[in-house]
Amino acid sequence: MITLKLPIQNKIEIPSIIAREYNSCLRYSYNRFKESMSEKDIRHDIKAKELFKNIDSWFIQCAIKEGQSLFKKNEKVVFGGKKNLRKRYLNKITNFQWKELRNYSINIIGEAKEKGNRKFNLDIINSNKIVFKPKQGTKIEIQLPKLRTNIKKQLYKLEGLANQKQIPYTIKLNNQFIWITFDEAILKQKPEVIQENRCLSIDLNPNYIGYSILEFDKNKEFKVINTGIFDITKLNTKLNLANTHKLQLKQTNKRDFELFEISKKLINITKQFKCSQFIVEDLNMKTKNHNKGSAYNRLVNNCWNRNDIVNNLKKRCVINNIKFIEINPAYTSYIGNILYGSKYPDMIASAIEVGRRGYFKYEKEQFYPELISKDNLSNLWKEAIDWNYLTWVELCSQIKTLKLKYRSSLTDFKFKVFSLNNINSGVSIYRDISACSV
Repeated sequence: MITLKLPIQNKIEIPSIIAREYNSCLRYSYNRFKESMSEKDIRHDIKAKELFKNIDSWFIQCAIKEGQSLFKKNEKVVFGGKKNLRKRYLNKITNFQWKELRNYSINIIGEAKEKGNRKFNLDIINSNKIVFKPKQGTKIEIQLPKLRTNIKKQLYKLEGLANQKQIPYTIKLNNQFIWITFDEAILKQKPEVIQENRCLSIDLNPNYIGYSILEFDKNKEFKVINTGIFDITKLNTKLNLANTHKLQLKQTNKRDFELFEISKKLINITKQFKCSQFIVEDLNMKTKNHNKGSAYNRLVNNCWNRNDIVNNLKKRCVINNIKFIEINPAYTSYIGNILYGSKYPDMIASAIEVGRRGYFKYEKEQFYPELISKDNLSNLWKEAIDWNYLTWVELCSQIKTLKLKYRSSLTDFKFKVFSLNNINSGVSIYRDISACSV
């Protein structure tokens, strides 16, 4: 077992009545163990006498366990310490100070089936914090300090395994420090078997996130083995409210939360299909006028938390030993739609080209795929039979100059629709996508 002690960065206040009753239960349990009572008898005794009504059964159980641990270590514990007891006897400290010195930090035992611990939620990957839930309706956010790289990796893995109900962790807490105890051996277990020739790639957009899973053979050919689209348009609905309005803030917070849930889902899909790589476009889109109208500017500049979701995906890839690859996005949408738009909508067609480019990122002359012939291109645009182009850059520039429609529309395909996690998520997932019959 390993214990990490971390200073709390924000000011917190554990509810005094909970801290007081937890410690009363701890001392009561310790004294009953001294009287040779069993753990089971102590629980029954507390329940029969209706003691400690301001803390729930799990607080009581943890206090009993800590009392038992103290008794096994030392049968003559003076709560607060002998030196402090003498100071109190000599009136060198007040009665209030003496009571404070007698209090132990709250110690909550972990349970794997409760996502690691029923009283705490790890939110280190997203926000570098831990949430304490002492009772229903009460949440206390504990902000952690800037973590060293080795500790960060440990806690990221701990959070990932805890959310999968694979590992418990115990937390000790006071108003200044938090101690996290877990079995580091579980973190060092061998990662799941992966297939080096498989990758998951995504095409990120403000309203849709398309993904594809590609499997490559020895001849550098690939087949598409799974695809899907996350539709987040509902979370981008324009409310025409001030940024500080409570409904606008609620929508913003909801969108941020669901984007992180999408991140989790994408990593789970990556693991499910045993992909070795996770591939995204390296986009650096700054706040500006994109000359596509105010609605587009709002989506890209205000609603699109691209950096947050990419950083979150990076962290989760570290946890799960998945290679995270960013590629130059030049013409991925054009090429993807031209080559694969007859079978897949824009979001997936683009994701396929992102995946192909990422898989061959470190190989020469693999940045662009084989150039499409004029005969095949004329199936998309009749006038293309007379075009002159020698490279993908020339072809894509010509399409752009002529302002031709090249994106395959989602409405031209049929699919099954699911909700992400629950019907209130506001995120729809499209799967089993195929072209509509004509």
